[in-house]
Amino acid sequence: MDLERNSSFELLRLLCVFGILTMHSYVLFINNATGFNQVYGVLIGSVFSVGVSIFVLISGYFGIKYSLRKLINLELLIIFYSICSEFVISLVGNEWELKSWVKAFFPIYTRKYWYMTVYMLLLVFSNYINKIPEILNKRQFQKLLGVLLIVFSIIPTIIQTDIMGDGGKGFANMFFMYLVGRYISMYDINIKKKSLCISTIICLLSGFVLNLILAYIKGWVYAPFARDCSLIIVTSSILIFLLFKNITISSRVINRMARNVVAIYLLDIAMRTVFYEMTDILIYADKPYLFLILLGYVLAAMGIASLVNEIHRITFAKLNSGLVNLLYKIRMEKGTAHVKVIWERICGK
Repeated sequence: MDLERNSSFELLRLLCVFGILTMHSYVLFINNATGFNQVYGVLIGSVFSVGVSIFVLISGYFGIKYSLRKLINLELLIIFYSICSEFVISLVGNEWELKSWVKAFFPIYTRKYWYMTVYMLLLVFSNYINKIPEILNKRQFQKLLGVLLIVFSIIPTIIQTDIMGDGGKGFANMFFMYLVGRYISMYDINIKKKSLCISTIICLLSGFVLNLILAYIKGWVYAPFARDCSLIIVTSSILIFLLFKNITISSRVINRMARNVVAIYLLDIAMRTVFYEMTDILIYADKPYLFLILLGYVLAAMGIASLVNEIHRITFAKLNSGLVNLLYKIRMEKGTAHVKVIWERICGK
């Protein structure tokens, strides 16, 4: 099977970004939701929180390979959409704050998009991270994953606090998930689809029930077992990934749509701000059809962001390529020979 052309992974990426946008858009109603809409909030948090972990699993499965050109290109793309988003946010009525604009120009360092910051770190250190499973034998690799699981998932799930203080939204947990992806790739784990489906449903349902009970006790939308470091989310993410790994789909349409996933994620903040500022959306907080409102918004947001990204590809392709080549040339050729040697050693070249 040609994994690089298997659209099942691309479909999974689209579903994940759909889930992430759904969770983010629901936040607008979290303080006003009542009755069924509170249950709905717990449900989407319990199910869609697997999105980011699955993204990292996919990266780990195929392996991130360090490339200075890729690093520069991704950085430029993130900065471009970050500045555009800040401009749109300011345009619809928000005050122009210096701090926000600083974040717009330095989105990676300031963690404006925390996942992109983590991904960039994985990219920078990928040559070294990828050596871990190559150096360790299978048994040693399993022990390492076991220790990481205990420290960054099992203990935080039991005591409801994590050592990193980020709820799994940081480098430590994503480093662990990346290595899980590498392990699955190296040792080709295969489980029957029926077993994976049943296990996934049980796992997600368990998380939903636990979160719902705690939310009922608290009296508001509360989902502590939906954190990225939660054992339930980690396990569900792996099960869903394995399920899609066993599915073979070939679709140019899906592949074309999936190449806009990064742009969809980066434009999410701007889209939500426009959605909130330009509509009287809070009146639907207690309506039984709120989920339909959010469904329509998320699909529209994904469509608009995809269109924007396709236009960006057409209009800025040559400019972006030229800028990447220029920055690459300056970095690799204009420096002293000594600096170049050190750089190449750091990058593992």
